[in-house]
Amino acid sequence: MDDFASPGNTENAFLLSSGEVNFPAPNKRPVSSATPTIVLKDGQPVMCIGGVGGSRIITSVLQTAYYTLLDRQTPGDAVAHARIHHQAEPNVLFHESMEPDVLNALKRMGYKLETSDHYGVVQLIQITDGGKRLHAASDPRKGGHPAGR
Repeated sequence: MDDFASPGNTENAFLLSSGEVNFPAPNKRPVSSATPTIVLKDGQPVMCIGGVGGSRIITSVLQTAYYTLLDRQTPGDAVAHARIHHQAEPNVLFHESMEPDVLNALKRMGYKLETSDHYGVVQLIQITDGGKRLHAASDPRKGGHPAGR
């Protein structure tokens, strides 16, 4: 029910402000950040990824996909990689860890920075060798590890 807004000027667990359009009512669905994703190459699946974590799901899934597909990290390394998150309100760039030089540069640009350990929890399956091999990763932020370990 946290995906529905609460009456009054309150924030939900993810610091998002409420709004009347998202109040619970019959036949309504709440706003959701669910981002189940299947990545295709030449019409064939190469990765399945998704997660939990409210408004932080989207940035967690996107960053993990980037680290896997473009930065060529292993699924386990990509899922465990430090993350950042910004959602406009509050106007804060949340981060797990960053190099001091990067933090200082962001501060000079005017970003308000806050260290956080609250991010989306991601599960990922990378599919290789024409669908013959699966490489799974489960987010260590919640003690996860792939099945069969």
